[in-house]
Amino acid sequence: MVLSTLLRFSTSLPPSPKIPISSLDHICLCVRSIPNSITWYTNVFSSVSHLNKTTPNFHPTTPNSPAFLCVNDSVNLALLRVSEENRIKDHRGAHIAFGVTSPVFDDMAHQGSGGLRDKLKNNVIYEGQNIEVDEQDYGVQKSLFFHDPDDNVLELTKWV
Repeated sequence: MVLSTLLRFSTSLPPSPKIPISSLDHICLCVRSIPNSITWYTNVFSSVSHLNKTTPNFHPTTPNSPAFLCVNDSVNLALLRVSEENRIKDHRGAHIAFGVTSPVFDDMAHQGSGGLRDKLKNNVIYEGQNIEVDEQDYGVQKSLFFHDPDDNVLELTKWV
């Protein structure tokens, strides 16, 4: 009886309009230090720059407020300082994927000098920082998974 009532109710509702999305605005990452994270992201990725907001409620005007980084002048990464006791302990697969060209992916996948692991090793901010790279081949997509200094999962990906 309850199931039939639920089914009748769910099928009698008019379809709700979908929310029109024009683009990805920003992705928020929890970090230990906004200045250290700004330095790390701008040193590791060539197309990332700090969006210096000179208004209240944004870093550096308000030091503990979020900082925004631009990727190729479009998608923004918001960096939000979160204390250790409030950190998310389990990412459950949450990550940010950055698309790259085949030559860039191949260079980063290289295990020797100049590869992603080498780049991570040369940009360590915290003692014990994870610099491992996990390469995955999904057939139509190849991915390199790694962590930023605050253990957020990042991915470099190319579609084949």
